[in-house]
Amino acid sequence: MLRMIIVDDEEIVRESLRTLIDWNAYGIEIAAVCKNVLEVYDAIIDDYPDIILTDIQMPGYSGLKLIEQLQQDQSRIEFIILSGYDDFAYAREAMKYGIRHYLLKPCNNDELIAAIQDVSRACYERQPEKIPAHPSRSFIKHALEYIDAHFTDSNLTLKKLADTELFLSVNYVSKQFQKDTGMKFSAYLNMRRMEQAKMLLSRVDEELCIYEIAEMVGCGNNPQYFSQLFKKYTGYTPKQYRNLQLSAGGNANC
Repeated sequence: MLRMIIVDDEEIVRESLRTLIDWNAYGIEIAAVCKNVLEVYDAIIDDYPDIILTDIQMPGYSGLKLIEQLQQDQSRIEFIILSGYDDFAYAREAMKYGIRHYLLKPCNNDELIAAIQDVSRACYERQPEKIPAHPSRSFIKHALEYIDAHFTDSNLTLKKLADTELFLSVNYVSKQFQKDTGMKFSAYLNMRRMEQAKMLLSRVDEELCIYEIAEMVGCGNNPQYFSQLFKKYTGYTPKQYRNLQLSAGGNANC
């Protein structure tokens, strides 16, 4: 089964896409249904999708921006855009990123299924040989140590950890990680990154720019996502947090 994430800021659209088609009949498992970019990135880290079906416009973030960012991170994900904008400029931008399917809302089921089957073939053609699972009682400790040492890697995902470091089934690692730590992989990874960000923002002797901190904690060159994640974690924007930590007049200008 291939894993797909559905992204749309409208609940009725998300649920319609999730329920109106028997995805199992086409070899597709719906791994997550997301309404904003924070949910998307957590789902990518945890649910290792093969396909993302995304709206082109979401509050504060566009589907094209999401695709651009993930391609920079070398994510091997197939994308299908579902848009209410019949605008050639959007379609041309999508083509620049190698997106083969730009569907207009409302699209019929046959059109969507044809697009899914096309990108599914591309996914199957590049799937690596499956690595057999050999569970070890110490692998969660190894996983935590690896995350602590590599959380600054913007490409770190549960699938990457399971496939290249633990050599275990990603589903098994996912379930055991949450059972043993009480947290999803993405929650632990984000916590580790945001604690590091808090430390960097508190430095009085070296006032780093927000985009620099985003890169240093594994959020790539995506300061917008970093700021949203930091506010979700702390209740403050990075600049607000810095102002709380530094003395008056010591605020950074970047």
